[in-house]
Amino acid sequence: MKILCCVLVILFSSNIVVGQPAIQSDMNDISADSTLKLLNEYSAKMAIEMESWSPEEIKYFRETFVHKRGHLNIPKEPIKWPVTNTNILKTTVSELQLESGCAYFRFGSTSNYPLIARGPIAGRIIYCASQIQDTVITKAYNNGLPFTGLATNTDSSGHLLGKYIFKNGLIQIIEEFTPQGMTLISLNFINGLAHGESKQYNSNGNLRFLVTYNLGQRDGKFYTLCYTDDPICRTSIKEGYYECGEEVIVNKRCE
Repeated sequence: MKILCCVLVILFSSNIVVGQPAIQSDMNDISADSTLKLLNEYSAKMAIEMESWSPEEIKYFRETFVHKRGHLNIPKEPIKWPVTNTNILKTTVSELQLESGCAYFRFGSTSNYPLIARGPIAGRIIYCASQIQDTVITKAYNNGLPFTGLATNTDSSGHLLGKYIFKNGLIQIIEEFTPQGMTLISLNFINGLAHGESKQYNSNGNLRFLVTYNLGQRDGKFYTLCYTDDPICRTSIKEGYYECGEEVIVNKRCE
């Protein structure tokens, strides 16, 4: 009973979304006592599952519970966010596929950075480089299942060039680096939709573009640094915020 009370407190304080059992024909006339009994069974099973969970797992996986007639499942390889530990399913970009079996990532002939599958578009799979305005709704699979974990890309010398984090097959984070470890792009998503800050840097580590999104829509602050041929204004900087998706410029200057 003590464990059950603790579990219920955690559920309410963490805003965990608990799915209701599917109501089938034999459950349409279920009584209040039977409903309470079923809920108690769920809670007991949940208490057993959650005894080994960390606060991060409770926080970030509150929508991953699968309830069906008294059974509770959680991911076999839970990701702890932020991803800085070894308790995560890892693979390489070459191991990920589309549901059709085609490659999820593909390399061009002149780049060490992979292209990501989009589409199909007009019956074809289109591969594009990671971009600051990305929306990526294609799902990545590994061993026939939607991939949850970290896929990495390295060059022939073993330098880390990219980290791609997935949840249920959909991209959540893209980070790409120079061989020297400088960040080139840092993109954040919620299930493939751009969300939060997306950043692009020069090879020397200076921020060049910052765009803020809210579920795929431009919303929040922005920053743009452009190089020009104008001898008076070699570097043009523009910053501000988005209002209804349109730029509102707060500061514009030359350096």
